Formats: sequence, structure tokens, C-alpha cells
Amino acid sequence: MVKKIFLILFFLFQASFSNSDTINLCKSDFSFQEVNKIENLDSILIKIPNSKKWNKNIFLILRNNGWIPEKYKKTHRSNIKFIFKNGLECNLEAKIRFHGDYLDHIKRVDDFNILSSLNVELTNSNIDNITEFKLFLPDTRRGEIEIIVTNLFRELGFFAPITKKIMARVNGVNQEYLFQEKISKEFIERYGFTEGPIIEGDQRLQKMGLRNLQLGRIVNKNWVKKNWRNAYIALDSLSRINELYLKFYNSIEDIDLNNAYPLKDSLSLLELDNYESDLYLKNLSYDRLLFSMGGKHALVPDNRTFYFNYIENNFYPIYYDGDINTGFYGDYYKNKLLDENEFLEFNSTLNQLKNFNLDKLQIKNTNSGVTNFNIEQLKSYIFDLSKSYSLELLEFKEVKNNQIKNQNLNNYYKKHNKKKIKLIFFNQKPNEFLICDQYIYNCNKTNVSLDEIGEIVSQRYKNNSEFIYIFVSSDFEKYENNHTKVYESIWKRIDINENFYAKKTKEGIDLKFDLKNKEIFIKQKSHNGRVIFFTKKEIENWKINFSSTKNFDEKNLLISKNDMDGCITFYNSNFKNLIFSTSGGFCEDSINLIRSEGSIKEIYISDSFKDGLDMDFSKINIKSINVKNSGNDCVDLSFGKYQIENFILINCFDNGISVGEKSNLVSNNLNIKNSKTGLAVKDSSKVIADLLNSENNEYCFKVYNKKQEFLGGNLILENMNCNNNSYDVEYGSKFILKNDI
Repeated sequence: MVKKIFLILFFLFQASFSNSDTINLCKSDFSFQEVNKIENLDSILIKIPNSKKWNKNIFLILRNNGWIPEKYKKTHRSNIKFIFKNGLECNLEAKIRFHGDYLDHIKRVDDFNILSSLNVELTNSNIDNITEFKLFLPDTRRGEIEIIVTNLFRELGFFAPITKKIMARVNGVNQEYLFQEKISKEFIERYGFTEGPIIEGDQRLQKMGLRNLQLGRIVNKNWVKKNWRNAYIALDSLSRINELYLKFYNSIEDIDLNNAYPLKDSLSLLELDNYESDLYLKNLSYDRLLFSMGGKHALVPDNRTFYFNYIENNFYPIYYDGDINTGFYGDYYKNKLLDENEFLEFNSTLNQLKNFNLDKLQIKNTNSGVTNFNIEQLKSYIFDLSKSYSLELLEFKEVKNNQIKNQNLNNYYKKHNKKKIKLIFFNQKPNEFLICDQYIYNCNKTNVSLDEIGEIVSQRYKNNSEFIYIFVSSDFEKYENNHTKVYESIWKRIDINENFYAKKTKEGIDLKFDLKNKEIFIKQKSHNGRVIFFTKKEIENWKINFSSTKNFDEKNLLISKNDMDGCITFYNSNFKNLIFSTSGGFCEDSINLIRSEGSIKEIYISDSFKDGLDMDFSKINIKSINVKNSGNDCVDLSFGKYQIENFILINCFDNGISVGEKSNLVSNNLNIKNSKTGLAVKDSSKVIADLLNSENNEYCFKVYNKKQEFLGGNLILENMNCNNNSYDVEYGSKFILKNDI
């Protein structure tokens, strides 16, 4: 009776907000572009127009005991106002829903007001390039310790989401929340990497007490569904994670299906013909560092999150929901000493901790809303963490991961009699899968679409609602009979000199080099032929020549997960005075420079299948670029800083030059002819040029916003000659012309 009265009063006293507020899109205001940073955010106001529907949803959740099903987490339209410290207020539109698995994510303020943790998806703009974020009730993340830990991980160079304590007013009720960005494409790009599979734990069976039957799932299924190359990368990476989890479960004697077992040293167990960058070597220490700070909750397989970098063939762990217990090691190892010359791959992190810039971290914490942790407490915390981590490294010496590595998959689900489970295996290209009962007695072959593969790898495939479908692996024989395919890399390493090497596909491409004259000759013989260059130190004065066989049969092409975007890729490289000359190339990009820095004397590109030159996450100076006949853009610039003196671009199917994703381009002369658009400046990018000369293009230039996570473009020209070609500047973007020819 009391509950019913409370319900009635709750609905009577809740104010309903109308949707009459004008949506002020601050993205059209250039002051917003300057101030649009999380550190500048002061508070958030959220209004849910249909508050009765929202309150009904919350009460359905309140009446539920234990695990909260997804069906109760309904999406609701809302209006959000961001208030910045300088007084700027921005009204945006959003979708919100309840976030959390248990009732600790609900807070009863008084008899008439209930608040909860929230999942927020902005629909018409962004905050600091973030389009989705969570507002956690602080107690669900142990308050300010979550901010301190995420800031610490970020300062150490690990993947962790931006987190800040913020005051929010939800339907008229004030509450301090923890703002935390969602692990997404934008999160990965913030770290300077291209989007790839983001893998988290699948938690569908947790409510049944069967957490150790759960494997991984891919979150960003839209990326998977873009093309078959992405789909095969997703299937391969998820298979490797799932096989590790099954081996881990099999290594536990008398496993309790509902217990939480943390898995340490995951990256070393996942190694397979990978690129050992400094960042990857650092991340080998992540599991042990997190465990030593009391974060074993985030090391349980169904709580783990990884990003797979398909160019490097590396997995990167992502911190999320550590539930950090600040108690460190006790006296167990007090009489043991750590030789800091051992475990070299871990020492960089240990040395960072012992030489940490505490003032810098404290400023970051203060800007993130931390008020209850002073500099002396932080100093004590880092000291204790260093000691605890040292002891954890010593323990690593005594633990042998071979116990897990040598495990078989042993038809794992057969041992657990749960009849409502079906298992899915990728069988063979292009799209044949096996759907089996959990005993592998009955398996049916089925061909699936690209969209269905997205559902399969996200563990959301539903063919019959009576069953739970679990994607297991791309190696059915390994699972059923413990047979395993011998892994043979399709890549061959070629050492050019002590600081310069290449990895090329064994088939489909030839590579020769003249060390004396510093010249490389590449011939693409099939559409799958690729070469990736890496440098250990700066290389200088090399010329790279590329050509390809003509007339590939586009109708009978077999796509591979190893099909890099670039026919030629320079990755994580430093160079000076390079020269490129390419003709043809059946790839998305004839040349792709990623995470690289340096100077190029000349680039000549002709007859590209799609883009001629693509540069991402780089800082490059170029004297001249000459591109003729590209099947898409002649030059595509993203996420970087570029200085290019002269462009001569002819017959670009789409854009002559595309500058996007927060890039800056400075140039003397832009000459574009016979293209759809001469110059496209978009998505928080800026171009400054002396002269733009457009001839016979549909558009001389366009300045606009394309992707929601960015804002408008900015174009500044000293002179322009559009030759009667039209141009377009979208509202919210900026164009300045100093002189007109």
C-alpha cells in the first residue's frame, strides 16, 4: 500500500518539461569551437520532455530484484544544456537511458525524486569530440578514486576514458555525477589510432549465474559491417580473445561458473607475429599494474575491454570499471626484493611511477573535479602503488603462463549441461558459418550476410529466441578435437638496413631495393599485394617506386583481412627527403602514411584505383604533390598537421584535396582541375593557403561539417581563382578571402 501511495505522489509532483526550448546549436558559434573541452565544462542540465514515461521506466527497474534486464533500459528523448566556465551555454539534443546492471545505480533523493546513472547519446553535436558518455552516480565507481586512476593511466600512456566530476541537474534535481566518455571510435582516434575492433565481455549469462560461459563481443559492429575486410578482421580478433578465455577457464580446477577469476598477462598470451612498438611493450605491464592497485574486477574476462590494432596485429587493453580497492599488498612479500634490471618490458612503467610528475597529475585531478585528495595524499598513493607494483612484478617471475598457453579448448561447453545454448563458428570464406548445439553433435551450415556477421560478432545474433547464440571461434577443429591449424603468417619481413625494414605479403607483390642508391622498386602482381614500411630511426633520401599489373578482375576478387588500405604504407615512421613515384595500384590508397613524421621532396601518383595519397595521424612537410587520375580523392588528410607547398591535381573523381578530422594544412599553391570538388575543408579542420586555383571543377571548394563528433571547417585564402566554379560554405563553418583574383 505504501509503495502504491509513493508511486502516485511521485507522478503527481514530477514536473513535465515541454519541448518548446529552442535548440541553440553552438557548433555554429566559433567561440564554442575554442571552448569545447571537457576541462572547460562547468555543469549540465538535462530535461526529459516526457518525464512521466521516464519515471515509469525507473519504477519498473526499482521493482526488479537483482540483475536489471536490457529490456528495462528504454531510450528517452531529452534536451541537454552544457554550461561552460566562461558562461557560454549550449542546448543540444540527446537520447538517454538508464545505465547499470544493479540497483546501486539508482538513488532515491526524497519521496518524490529518484535519480540514476545515465547513458547519454548526443544526436546533433558533440562535447570535446565525444558523442556518447555516461553519467555515473559517484558511489558506483568509488567516487574520486575513479578520476585519479583514469588520469594516472592516461598520464602513463595507457588507454583510459576521460572522467570528470560534474554537477548535473536532471529534471530539476541537482546531483554530482562522474562524467565518463564511452569506449568508442572517437575514443580510439583520440589516442591516434584508426578504428578497429573494440572487444568487451559478453554479460548475457551473468544473471543466470553462468559468467564463466561468457566470451567476448565486438562493440562497434557498424565498423564490422562496412566491408568484408573489416568482417574478417573482426572474426579473427574475436576468435583469438575467445580462445584465450576458454583456455583460461580450462586452466582453473573445479571452476565455479559464477565466480570471478581475474586473468593476468593477457597480452603476452595473445602474441602472434605482432609489431612490437614501444606503446605495445608498455601495455604488457597493464594487467599487473591494474592488479597491484586493487583493480582485479576489471581483469575478469567478462569485464575486460580491448582494442585490436589490425595494422600492428596487437591488442591494447582499455581501462573500464576497475572498482578499485585502494588496499595494497600486505606482508606476503615483505622479505623479497625486486631486481629492477629484470623484466625489462615492465621497467619503463615502474620507472615512470618512481619519477612521476605529481604536480602535473594533481593539476589534472583538480581540473577533473577532485577535491578530497591533496598532493601529499597523492604522493603517498603513488609511493604505495610503486611498492605494490614491484612486488607484483616479483610474483610474475614465479607464475608460469604456459599452464594457460598449453591448454586445449576441450569442447568446453560440452562439460556444462545448459541446453538453451547454441554455438557459432566461422567455417570458410566468404560467409559460411556452422551453428551447433553445445555438444557439437548437430551442426548446420549456413551462409550469412555482412549485416548478420555484425550481429554474430556482437553476440546479438537471434535465429530462434528460445536459444542463446554464442560465437566461439573461426577454428572449429581446434574447438572440437583440439586440432589446430598451423599458423603461417602471410607477411615476410625484409630488412633494408639497420633502421629501415618492410613487411610485404608473401604473394602478390615483389620488392627489390638498391642500397647504394637508396631506391626501392615495388611491383603489385595481385589485388592482395601489400607492403608496410617501418623505421627504427629517421631515414633519409630514399626513393620509392611502385607500379601494378593492369586490369585486375574486380568481379572475382577474394577479400582478405590483410588487405591494408594502402598499397604502400609507412607506419610509425620518421623520414627526411623521400621521393614517391607510383603508377596504378589496386587498393583504397596508393600511398598511406600513418602515425608518421618527416619531410618528402616529391610525390608523383597516377591512375589510382581510389585515393592517391592518404595521410592519417601524422606530421608531414612536402615540397610538391602531383596526382593524376584518381578513382576517389587525389589527396586525403586526416588527424594531423601538414605543410605542403604545391599541389597539381588533375582528374580526381571526388575531391582534389580533402582535409578533415581536426587536421591543419598550410600551403602555397593549390591547383586542381577536372574534379568534383577542388578543395573540401570539413570537421574541425583548418586550411591556410596563398592561392587556390580551380579549373573545370563542379565546386571550387566546400567548407562544412560532415561527422557529428566534429564541428565546422575553417578556410583562409590569400587569393583564389575559381574560374566561375561555384563554392559552398556551410552555416557553422568559416571562410576568409583576403584578395580575389
